[in-house]
Amino acid sequence: MTMKCIICNEEKTESKEHIIPKAMGNDNFITNRVCRSCNNKLGSYVDDYFINHFIIKIIRKDRNWVGESGIPIKLFPSNAVDKVSGKHFLFRDDKPIFLPEVILENDVMHVEASSLEEGMKIARKKLDRMGFSAERIEEILKNCSLSEKQTIKPEFSFPANIEWGRFGLAIVKIAYEYTHRCLGDSYLENETARVIRQELFKSIYHENDTSINNNNDFIKYHFIPCNEDMLHIVKNCSERFTVPIRHCLILHKTPDKQLVCDIFLGLINIISFSVLMAEKMASDYLREQMYITLIFDDSSIIDVSPENLVESNFSDK
Repeated sequence: MTMKCIICNEEKTESKEHIIPKAMGNDNFITNRVCRSCNNKLGSYVDDYFINHFIIKIIRKDRNWVGESGIPIKLFPSNAVDKVSGKHFLFRDDKPIFLPEVILENDVMHVEASSLEEGMKIARKKLDRMGFSAERIEEILKNCSLSEKQTIKPEFSFPANIEWGRFGLAIVKIAYEYTHRCLGDSYLENETARVIRQELFKSIYHENDTSINNNNDFIKYHFIPCNEDMLHIVKNCSERFTVPIRHCLILHKTPDKQLVCDIFLGLINIISFSVLMAEKMASDYLREQMYITLIFDDSSIIDVSPENLVESNFSDK
């Protein structure tokens, strides 16, 4: 089925675009108003940076949000150097494993390993490759000098700096698609909506990786202090449900008639945001006082009223 894509603004075939990235534990909350080309590019150039940021990966690993591939999340690279000892470590299942060392100097072989058993195994293999017989190898090892070092407690440093232009754009994308879900095409005529669409479009249709949008001023303008009072209310409500709330999105107008989208990912403070979606909206722009969408841990989705949210009046949950 064809539709007008809310990113490229062209008539194209619809696709299933996850409003919140699937890798954030969202299976079913989608929009079909993004074409396949824009969908793929949003995934590659907007969502990918966000979901693979070190901080987000820590949260995803803790919550077991593995995403489309189902592959377990790895926080660390395959190897790293200890800041204190300078020793090399491998990472297996995100746990550091000492990388054995073999040093040959003045006809003396020095083997450093994480255990005596591992050290002896490495020494046998090394001596065998050097052409020694099995008997000679055992004789050498029988007379070798053994010593046990103090266990190394490695320290590693990994970058966790945030490119706010890219990180924030993923949040703005969520807010933009959710606002359109609530208000429909009438929202697209708003000047702020046009600016957001253009920024998203520029970010995904670039000539090379160096030109990916990193517009910090754009992000600073649209990000406002998080609605922590509402986040607190949602957290309290979640405790009353049999199935916990995973994510919550809220669209509402402020007393000065601005349109704001609250995005509470995982109901976690550090990844909860409030985004300015429109300036000076007409008082009758919103059909409802507030739009609230709850996404639960079982992937079910419910749109609720403010009154029902506070009362937690849902028999099926």
